[in-house]
Amino acid sequence: MAKYVKTRWGRDKVILDMQKEGYKIKLLEIGSGHHISTQYHNCRQEHWSIIQGTGELMVDNTLMFIEPGDNIHIPQGATHKVTNIGECALKIIETQIGLRCEESDIVRLEEIKNYKPIDIL
Repeated sequence: MAKYVKTRWGRDKVILDMQKEGYKIKLLEIGSGHHISTQYHNCRQEHWSIIQGTGELMVDNTLMFIEPGDNIHIPQGATHKVTNIGECALKIIETQIGLRCEESDIVRLEEIKNYKPIDIL
C-alpha cells in the first residue's frame, strides 16, 4: 500500500505508477490556507479531479474557483498554482500523462524558503 509523503503544503501519495506506459495517478491533499508552488512541466500534462474542499486555481493567466466534481485539464507547459481557500483539506486526484511522470519534471517559478512539512490531519 502506498504511503503518504509529507510536503510543505500537505501530503500526497502515488495511487498508481505506470510511468513505462506514460501515466501516474496521485492523491494530493493540500492543507487549509496552503498552496503548491507556481510551476509547469516540460514532459507531461495533468488532469485534476477535485474530490473534497474548495480552492483557487490559476492556469496560465486564468483564475478559477474549484470544488468537488470539477475536472481540470492542465496542458503541458502551462503555468499553474492551486491554493486551498477552504476550512478542510483540498483533495485532488491528479493524473499525470506524458514522457516523464516524475518530480524532476516540476519547474518551480517561486522559491520556497524555510521549507517545513505540515500536518493536515
